[in-house]
Amino acid sequence: MSITKDMKNKYTVALVDDCADALEIMTIILSRGGYTNVVTASSAIEAVSKFNSLEQPLDAIITDYYLGDGTGTDVVTALMMADKCPPLRVLVTGNPSANIGTGRIFDHMLLKPIRATDLCTILDTHFNNLFRVAS
Repeated sequence: MSITKDMKNKYTVALVDDCADALEIMTIILSRGGYTNVVTASSAIEAVSKFNSLEQPLDAIITDYYLGDGTGTDVVTALMMADKCPPLRVLVTGNPSANIGTGRIFDHMLLKPIRATDLCTILDTHFNNLFRVAS
């Protein structure tokens, strides 16, 4: 059995991108995939501040690498130091030659333009595995 849409709503997904259009598109992709509990930020500084102040823990973070005032790696590292880092970390970048932390800090890397199915499959697989372990 896999997780249902109702179960997906219980997961809190953080989304960080300094491009407003990309942030909106990824929010729509997540919503259509059943992930409606999405917290967004448009800069590294905003992300660290906002996500550190959340009462509920983050279950996943999807972040662009280049954020104008820092990087996605900066965000994840700051969350790790504050013991607020989610177990699933996905890096999104437009740089196909990027060698920027996948495997050390990030669990997955997606190249822009991202495919909706790729993003949702990563989340679905991760949360389905959690669901199976808990069952």
